[in-house]
Amino acid sequence: DEEYALTDWHCAASSVVRDQLIALGVDPKRIWQVTYGADSRIFHHSDQTPAPSFRIIFAGQVGVRKGLRNLLDARALAKRADWSMEFYGAVLGEARHDLDQYRGATPLSFHGAVSQETLAEGFRTGTVLVLPSLEEGFGLVVPQALNCGLPSIVSDRVGGKDFVRHHANGSIFPTD
Repeated sequence: DEEYALTDWHCAASSVVRDQLIALGVDPKRIWQVTYGADSRIFHHSDQTPAPSFRIIFAGQVGVRKGLRNLLDARALAKRADWSMEFYGAVLGEARHDLDQYRGATPLSFHGAVSQETLAEGFRTGTVLVLPSLEEGFGLVVPQALNCGLPSIVSDRVGGKDFVRHHANGSIFPTD
């Protein structure tokens, strides 16, 4: 509390972090909000035609904090064997139980940690990015995906929601 009180300015990357600072008692006039951006040399639209199949992309560490359980439950409810769910990022040990319990029809595939170029290619050929995080100060994958023309569905706790125009380039859903 003392450090927050002594600080002249706070820099927040998103409205999520800004709101957290305000909840801690920081004067909103002392918060400077500057969002992150995506490297347009890597993350850009393509002339390629996307794959005809419905490809859901998840990018980031695969773990509990990222809303994995909710994502897998939604996939199981959808009962869509003709869709695919692709994970780009390291699978944390804490996620193993949820992944092992998954019984949905949508096949899951894992690419692991990949280069930015490979991730951008995944975005350009995907149908939608889904980031259902329970806590995410920003989520750089959101502006990266949007730069590639990939709509993004994010929870209201993802800072990257600041880039999403509801029902225009994606959707924002409540976590509660």
